[in-house]
Amino acid sequence: DKPTYKPSKTIAYTVSVTNHGPSDALAVIVTDNLPTIQQASYLSDTGGCTLSGLILTCNLGNMPVGTTKSFNIYERVNGSKGSIPNTASVSSSTTDPGPTSNTSTLVVTVGK
Repeated sequence: DKPTYKPSKTIAYTVSVTNHGPSDALAVIVTDNLPTIQQASYLSDTGGCTLSGLILTCNLGNMPVGTTKSFNIYERVNGSKGSIPNTASVSSSTTDPGPTSNTSTLVVTVGK
């Protein structure tokens, strides 16, 4: 929700998935690779996701053409300086003719 955070604050990442078509997307899954660095730790999410190690898996179900689903992921800043990357990818059992937009990385800065 902002580009820079102070130590001990909570980062709020918003993940939005839109089905641009041409077909309904079936069994849509978002996988979020949480940061492997010690600067941030996972707190919670609003997507009903499951956590296994540093992989957050979120089942969004079926998405008709033109629909969007969004949820938040919350992480606590542990470090005092540096960058915290977060990468989310979406997949579906339906073939996607444009898969290049299925992954996104956001990097936030930790500063005093």
